[in-house]
Amino acid sequence: MLSAATSLLLVVDSAPMGVVLRWLIGSLNARTPHDWAQLWPWVAVLLPLACALSSRLNVWALGDPAAIGLGLRTGPFLAVVLLVAVTAAAAAIAAAGAVAFVGLVAPHVGRLLVGTDHRLLVPVSATLGAVLLSLADLAAFSVTVRLPGLATDIAGVPVGAVTALVGAPVLISLVRRGNRP
Repeated sequence: MLSAATSLLLVVDSAPMGVVLRWLIGSLNARTPHDWAQLWPWVAVLLPLACALSSRLNVWALGDPAAIGLGLRTGPFLAVVLLVAVTAAAAAIAAAGAVAFVGLVAPHVGRLLVGTDHRLLVPVSATLGAVLLSLADLAAFSVTVRLPGLATDIAGVPVGAVTALVGAPVLISLVRRGNRP
């Protein structure tokens, strides 16, 4: 349903198709200080809030019966966690487009580095996500694509294409691994 809504918006919007396509794939090209200035207030509020929730995330990770037994109201807590996560994702997508797999790869790498303690994992995952996106953008900007039939080369591919090349194998390995450690 949302894909259909996106398609409809693409048809009726007057923005050049290249701009829309870069946003759908995810790109940091042509971002201005104004674009980043719109993102920073969200980061300034949501990252400390996520860090403040992290100790209760450790309790919640024990499972609902144990968390409830330790006094955590799991329903309202889940609503707050989802609100913070969805709002952070929406702010990032508004700034950079739909960059794929950063939110999948960064926490899994973070878990390998610092373990499952959310008090460490939340800030490490946020930092790794920024580093991963920066490295992917550097790699994307370094690539020149030569397509047959075009008079000029295309300099720089969207960063979302690079993160998808890294993230898709990670997703496949996680799915294949299942619940095994």
